[in-house]
Amino acid sequence: MNSFKRALKLTFRYRLTLVGIVLSAILVAVLWGGNIGAVYPILKVCIHGESLQEWVDKDVAKRERTSSELRQKIKSLQASKKGMPEEDKTETDFEIVSAQDKLTAEQRALAISRWLQPGIHRYLPSDPFQTILVIVAALMVATVMKDLFIFSNAMLVQRAVQLVGFDLRKGLYHHALRMDLSEFGDQRTGAMMARFNVDINYLSKGLDCLLGKALLEPLKGLACLAVAAFICWRLLLFSLILTPIAALLIRTLAGSIKRANRRALEENTQLMGVLSEAFTGMQTVKAFTMEQYERGRFRRVSRECLRKAMRIVLYNSLSKPAIEILG
Repeated sequence: MNSFKRALKLTFRYRLTLVGIVLSAILVAVLWGGNIGAVYPILKVCIHGESLQEWVDKDVAKRERTSSELRQKIKSLQASKKGMPEEDKTETDFEIVSAQDKLTAEQRALAISRWLQPGIHRYLPSDPFQTILVIVAALMVATVMKDLFIFSNAMLVQRAVQLVGFDLRKGLYHHALRMDLSEFGDQRTGAMMARFNVDINYLSKGLDCLLGKALLEPLKGLACLAVAAFICWRLLLFSLILTPIAALLIRTLAGSIKRANRRALEENTQLMGVLSEAFTGMQTVKAFTMEQYERGRFRRVSRECLRKAMRIVLYNSLSKPAIEILG
């Protein structure tokens, strides 16, 4: 973990690249949420067969009526408290607070509808079919823009990852050149080759996940949550009940994957050591006809590497279906 933290610090050498990664991820999330939110008015138009102008006018009128009813209810409850026994006032206070919360939510939704109303009347066609065409065209443009930002984000992430990998290999090689000759044994050579190859590749994959999916996916999730809260916050709250279960499952799988990767790294180091010993001591192997022994040793280590690799594949394959089922 400390090695990964040191590698992560190297990314701050490329601040402009990091800024580009963050900005492109935010823009992708905004467009992602906008594309999902655009489905809502399409469904309104298709299901009810009404234009968006009619829909927004009805929505404003409905929310104004609901707000007025809630105000009357609050006034009535406040008036009924006079002369009421103390034990009944607690329940009435609770009803007043509940009505005030509903009124606040209605006022916010009404403000959004009133803000959208002039633009919908001014810029969108009154015919339902033409409205769908306009929204679909806007969706296509937004999708193209989103894909461009996804491409930019992926390129910037890989640029940062490759530059950090380059710095790590360069630093490791310079350190190796400063080492004493006595430190270059067969076992040490295999371990060093594994550091150059396997360790840095794993670090690169970790940085790729952290700068890529670990940054982009939560932002996309927040955008989806915002859209879901706008459409139906009650259904959103019900869905969030499953979040702790999903988090626990993801944490368990992540721990298993981490342990499996660590064991696979150890086996890869042993494999590199076997290869290094066999290649550097090939004259000895040939002289003492040890080919059969070396084949068996290589087969045992390779089979163990295969077993550890398949365990990693198993955990990775389990993670996606489990998350989707809970989602």
